[in-house]
Formats: sequence, structure tokens, C-alpha cells
Amino acid sequence: MRSCRDVNHETRHHFYTDFSLLQLVMRHFPEWRRPWSDLPGIIRADLGRLLILWLYGGIYLDVDYECLQPFEALLRQAEAQGNDLIVGEKHLVHVYLLEHVNDSMRPFVSNAAMISTPFHPLIGAFLNQTLHNASAALVDCKDAVQCTGPRPLTRLVHQALQLEDQMRLASRSCEVTPPLGSVMVTDFDVLYPELAHWNVDGAMRDKCQRHPRTRRITATPTDAFANRSHVHKGCALLAETQDNATRYVSSERSVAVHHWRCSSCRKSPMVRLRGSLAFDVVREIPELIVQ
Repeated sequence: MRSCRDVNHETRHHFYTDFSLLQLVMRHFPEWRRPWSDLPGIIRADLGRLLILWLYGGIYLDVDYECLQPFEALLRQAEAQGNDLIVGEKHLVHVYLLEHVNDSMRPFVSNAAMISTPFHPLIGAFLNQTLHNASAALVDCKDAVQCTGPRPLTRLVHQALQLEDQMRLASRSCEVTPPLGSVMVTDFDVLYPELAHWNVDGAMRDKCQRHPRTRRITATPTDAFANRSHVHKGCALLAETQDNATRYVSSERSVAVHHWRCSSCRKSPMVRLRGSLAFDVVREIPELIVQ
């Protein structure tokens, strides 16, 4: 968080808490006051970032981001292209081996970093679909990635990109405003260049063969995944990064690095504290505006 303040020093930085999100809901979305309090914390975090962007626009970042350079160049690029929403594709190892996405189904985006104008139609569509159509299901949601996170966001991004292509092809003009806005999807090394290495021994290692003597991950898929091209690509990338999760962090291309602390994945508060996943925001970054 401090790095993002330091390299984007002309930008105001706001930190939202559970309490401030509840106040925002009560002020702007009073019909959601009661169901909001019943939602799991990670669901409130997923929806809260979208409510903030819907009302105010700006740059949203998870707290485990490290900024390497100012966002100004990325914002200027989006402005020049007519984009009003910026999201980034996840690290390709995650895309291929965790999400089982092949190249024809890419991009697969994440919601840890989002940049938007206020009242963006894609964010409005996400909130409408999620809050108004599935409030009861959200209370019992066991997988935020599926309910309110990267997977539903990716589906809407694909819809937006397809609609934009169709409209511009039909009108032969770049001046047409697509119904879900104009979305920029950055390459993975711009906003997600670091691999979540703690996840390698979980959902990814069973897809790639290991060297019989050294037990190192190889670029060859296991027999069960031998006929899946995306697993071949994922294993090749994983073999390259197994000793260096930051291999694709680039001083020229990477704007920010998501460090994948995944505090919501830790069940025990004590585990979160002992893992240095908690800190005093006001003390560490006194210039931060705590909402």
C-alpha cells in the first residue's frame, strides 16, 4: 500500500473498512442494508469494490499490491483508445492450470485491480445481476471466485468485448459507445506478473510431471492431462517459474504486482496475524484517507 502511495503521489488514496462499506450501502443503497450484513466477508469485499467504483470511479487495488510505477501511462493509453474500464488478465499459470482456460477462452481476468469511470455500465450490469438476482444464494456462497469474483467478471468482460466488436463492425466507426462500455484488458505481466507460489502445491502440482530424481516440476503434463494444450502451456510456464515467482515482473511493463496474500483463504485470525497479514494502516501510512 505504501508503495502505491509513493509512486502515485498526486492521487488521493482511500482505505475502506467493513464499517465504511456498510455506511456507503446505508447511504446509497438502503434497500441492501439488511442482506448486506448477512453476506460473508469476502462477498462484501468483492461487491464493495464495485459499489465504490460505480459511485466514484477511480483505481481499486487489493491491499497486497505493490506499485512499481505510476498508473498515469496506463490511464493515458486507455484514454487514447477510448477505454473506460481497465482490468488485467491473471498470471497465465493460474489461467491454464487453476481455471482450465485454453487460449480460445481467454482472457481470464481478476478483480484484485480495477480502474473505471463512475457509473460504468459493465459494473452496473454486474451489480444488477449479482445483487438483485441472487441475494439469497450469496449468503450461502462457498466460493467467492465463482459467485462474485473473477469468473462472473470474466464472463461480463467477454460479453463487453464481443458487443464492442459487433457494434464497431456494424457501424464502421470507433465513436459508438458499446452497451457495456469499452474495456481494456492488460497482459498478465502488467498487473499480475507474480505467481501465487503457495498455490503450486495445491491445485496445480497434480497436472504436471515431476523429475523422478529431483522432484522438480517439468514442462510435461501428467497422463491425465496429456491431451490438453492449455495444460502443456501451463506446465511449461510453471517449470520456468518454480524457483522464481517474480520471473515475469518487468521494470518496463509491470505497473503493479499482486502478491496473492489471500487473507480470506486463512481460516484462523491467529494464522492471519502470525503470517503478517494484518497491520495498522493509520500508523503505517498516516497520509491515507481511512473512510
